[in-house]
Amino acid sequence: MEFRGIKLYIVIIVTLLIVGLFFAARYLLDVYRIEKPLKEQLASLEGIREIEIIENNKGKALLVSFMPGIDFYELYQKIEGKIEDVTSNRKADIIIVNDTGSELSESYYQLHFALYEGINTGRFLEMKKNIDDILSTEDLASYRVWVDEKAVYLQLDKDNDSFYCRIAYKNKGIKEGG
Repeated sequence: MEFRGIKLYIVIIVTLLIVGLFFAARYLLDVYRIEKPLKEQLASLEGIREIEIIENNKGKALLVSFMPGIDFYELYQKIEGKIEDVTSNRKADIIIVNDTGSELSESYYQLHFALYEGINTGRFLEMKKNIDDILSTEDLASYRVWVDEKAVYLQLDKDNDSFYCRIAYKNKGIKEGG
């Protein structure tokens, strides 16, 4: 089939090839410029058991499994820094993978009410006291709670097992300055 001396099937084939090459180049750029360097950077951090990069509805997400007994807050901050360095401010969700069959999951369930109440009221000292009260009845080796301007971080340790959780919040009640 021709249109004004141009063979349409050749135009269609060339167009499909160009579009296909564009998407292939974009995929390869994504893999070799972001995913591979990011995995290498994160693999260099001590305390990470496993990393998997997946695609979700917001873009990229990292599934991260941690070794037991690490300093969760410090390692999480390092991970965020590496992501920012490699992706040039493109955000990636970090999804923490815990052993769901763990006894520590039940301990987290007992705590989550106090955590969310503390986040929603902004009363973090009261939240910490409630957590101390709740966990005094649990048989844990240790636990830690960190709070910063973006999230609350929780680490529960028992035997050779750990549970890690980060709960993000919007800092709506706290204002700086006068």
